[in-house]
Amino acid sequence: MSDLVLLSGGMDSATALALSAQEGRAGAVLNINYSQRNAAEIQSARSLAEHYGVDYHFIDLSSWGAKLRSSFTDPTIDVPSGPYSNGVYGDGGADSTGVTVVPSRNGTFVFAALGIAQTLGHDRVVTAVHADDHDVYPDTRPEFIAAVNTAALLSTSGTVTVHTPFSRTSKAGIGKIGRSLGVPYELTWSCYSAGPSHCGTCGTCILRHDALTAGGHTDPTVYAVVPELV
Repeated sequence: MSDLVLLSGGMDSATALALSAQEGRAGAVLNINYSQRNAAEIQSARSLAEHYGVDYHFIDLSSWGAKLRSSFTDPTIDVPSGPYSNGVYGDGGADSTGVTVVPSRNGTFVFAALGIAQTLGHDRVVTAVHADDHDVYPDTRPEFIAAVNTAALLSTSGTVTVHTPFSRTSKAGIGKIGRSLGVPYELTWSCYSAGPSHCGTCGTCILRHDALTAGGHTDPTVYAVVPELV
């Protein structure tokens, strides 16, 4: 039994990979180019795969991602500043301001991974969706994951399941798990702005900094502006 871990290069998926490795299940990772603004996370994923000694697989969905309206993929749309709780993110609905939502990103990634996992002989796809994303991103919610898992079993004749170890865990909780596992967070990348370092002002940077400093720990991330703790 082995896992194919969806690895973005961020702290959540890095922790999911570390957890899979601890369980003796880490077989390979899948990294996806979806036309994200900052390709630094792709290099982070490569570095993490090398660190954990697992096979690295890469697919290019950039032409798909480029057709979607999101501040994560469209450089003409500003990445919002401030914490996720400040009301500028929305839930991705037609009348919301959810400009950070990449429509159906997680669903697309999971189904792409299922076929690769089945081909390579892995019996589980691991994705690091977590509880702090539920309000903003509809394809991270437990009911969505349950539906995807049902579809996964049907589409692979029961050979591959979808595992979400953090679906009811906060990002701070993920950081706590990761520190216990020795995750090299200095290798990870979270920011969606296209700068040479983490911007420190977007919701993702703020949430990352809060999670990595929880309990008095040191955040190894280099920020253009050090986030204020929420």
